[in-house]
Amino acid sequence: KQMHWRFLSGQNWLFLSDPEWLFQPGANMGNISMHTEQLRYCILDPTGNITALVESSVGEKDQPAVAALIMQQHPSVEQVGFVQYHGEYPVCLRMAGGEFCGNASMSAAALFLFRHSPYSGAAVSSSPEVSGSAVSALKTSALTVSVPEASAPIVPNPVVSGTKAFTLGSSGSECQSVLLRVSGTPDPVNVCLKRLSEDRFEGCVTMPPALNIEKHPFTFQALSGMLPLVLMEGISHLIIEPDSVFFSLKDKRPEAEAAIRTWCHALGAKGLGLMFLDRRRSVPALIPLVYIPGGDTVFWENSCASGTSAAGMYLAQKTGFPLSLSLQEPGGILRVESDPVPDGETCLYGQVQLISLHP
Repeated sequence: KQMHWRFLSGQNWLFLSDPEWLFQPGANMGNISMHTEQLRYCILDPTGNITALVESSVGEKDQPAVAALIMQQHPSVEQVGFVQYHGEYPVCLRMAGGEFCGNASMSAAALFLFRHSPYSGAAVSSSPEVSGSAVSALKTSALTVSVPEASAPIVPNPVVSGTKAFTLGSSGSECQSVLLRVSGTPDPVNVCLKRLSEDRFEGCVTMPPALNIEKHPFTFQALSGMLPLVLMEGISHLIIEPDSVFFSLKDKRPEAEAAIRTWCHALGAKGLGLMFLDRRRSVPALIPLVYIPGGDTVFWENSCASGTSAAGMYLAQKTGFPLSLSLQEPGGILRVESDPVPDGETCLYGQVQLISLHP
């Protein structure tokens, strides 16, 4: 008895065989109650931080177990979120661990436009067939997609707030703005997207502000020192630079993973990131390690939007001047702009591409 894939008429369907057995504690999947059903989800690539977004309705208490199943089936997936298209905002996103995630926010806004875009038939056409460049990116050919039955009807305003001038890349461009409700932050999150191709967007996320930025003492094994802690609503980040005694943890992964678990629990945070920031290079580099206790996941992520933003907030506060900084991360480059004045905004720039639709 096991989870398996069944291929029917070229469609990719995920079934749970005997879910009552699958979700026994001995199977390390928690104890959730669900009937055998199809899960509708999409996999997207926001600057290498591979993200699965589930469109099927899943209760909050069941989400960590469902996320574990998807990550087991797709080892490249680093995080899982759950989206709904009804309610006060056009998109509601809840991460499996209840944390905030900037890359997933950009992905959820892009998925919304793929599903509902009123201005382009190139995203997902009114017929369920996927075509064009999106097909080449799909892991299984001839997949079909459909808008979830629970989706709300499309209203021109305020579901998609229209176009606005926004600087994306090297030149100004009209983009579509999508407002999201995201776990880990009380305020709506605005995402502006510019379509680059049929299955890819360039985007900007207006990030939630830091609640506090200050140095705290930390200890791990024989190491002891002060680290800047960027405290945010749904996740917090420690900025670790080469002059810190903790920078050596970047090359000692088991120790770093033990340290982040210890520090996250000590802080009582919904999630914690260790952002190894090296500004000595011509293009500054960032290596992100993220722990989410709600899903008990530790990942050396290919990119981290909230961690990149935290680094920008910290450096802007440190210098007292607005900052624009591009960071080379394992999955590509993210850019952050941060203004340290009261009520100043922090914006995160990156790209997101559709990888596959299931089913």
